[in-house]
This record gives sequence, structure tokens and C-alpha cells, in this order.
Amino acid sequence: MRAGALGAAALGAVLYVGCLLPQDDTILEDIPPPVNQPPAILESEVQPSSRAFTVDGGVGCPNLLFSAPLEDPDIQDILYFDYYVDTAQVEQGTVPPSGNAFRTEAASYTVDFSDAGPLQSPGMHVVEVLVADGPLVNGVPVPRMVLLPDGGTRVDTTYAVSYVWLMTVTGGPCP
Repeated sequence: MRAGALGAAALGAVLYVGCLLPQDDTILEDIPPPVNQPPAILESEVQPSSRAFTVDGGVGCPNLLFSAPLEDPDIQDILYFDYYVDTAQVEQGTVPPSGNAFRTEAASYTVDFSDAGPLQSPGMHVVEVLVADGPLVNGVPVPRMVLLPDGGTRVDTTYAVSYVWLMTVTGGPCP
């Protein structure tokens, strides 16, 4: 029985013996850059925290801050934002990279009730923030071209997300 075990081991050793073939270097090309991932608005941290609310919007009323904290797994991306009131653009800006997915700055818009503007008129208004990980042209994110290691290019999708508030402004003055 011992001789049979040795014979099986020798046969196994013979099966594992072989020669190594050289590998073609063209197979080991650089890895292409990862595809773009969408940004996100941290809904649990937006201000005002309620999607529907009422404010006094008369003379002497305090400023109202709209703020949308952001994250993007593509930590090198600049984030672009537009604020709209009743479909009219009222604010535009960017949020720079901060070294990690959670941005230290938020997409923000401040309403000053002492200045004339769309939110100073009494009634119901829709306020929307649109955030994209590429430039926005008329509210549409522009796809981006990515240079590949072989010198070619790839079109990467640019993503956009939005958050909407429904705001009712009363005309009364503030104390």
C-alpha cells in the first residue's frame, strides 16, 4: 500500500511539472479611470428641515437660509448647483472638493426679505436646488470626456440630483 501511495504522489508531481510561457506585455495595460458616480444631497441635514413650511416675508424679517449638504464618492469632482424659485434661476455656484466624499461646504442660497425678489411676494413658492457633478447649462448637466490610458476618450455621464421645498410666504411684517 505504501508503494501505491508513492506512485500516486509521483504521478501527481509529474502532472504539476510543466514549463512557464512568457506573458505578452500588451495584456498588462493601464487600468482605465473609474466611471463617474452620482453625488447626493444629505436630506437629513438640509435647511430648512421641513419640505413644506410658512414664513413671514415682510419688512424686517430675518434672512432665510436654504442649505443642501452634499456628498460625492468622486472626491476630486467640483459640484455645481443652481437654485430655482418658481422655475426661475436665482442662484448659481460651486462646491469645491474637500478631500473626502462629504463636502465641508453646502450648496446654499440666502433670501434677504429686505431686498426685492421672487420670495418676497406673499403666496406659495417652490424652491428647488439642483446639484450636478459637472457643469449645468440651462439646468442640464453636461457629459464629460475622459482621457483613457491608450490615448482614446470615453464619455462619462454627469449626474444631477435635486431637492424641493414648498414655501408659503405671508405678507406680515416681522417684529
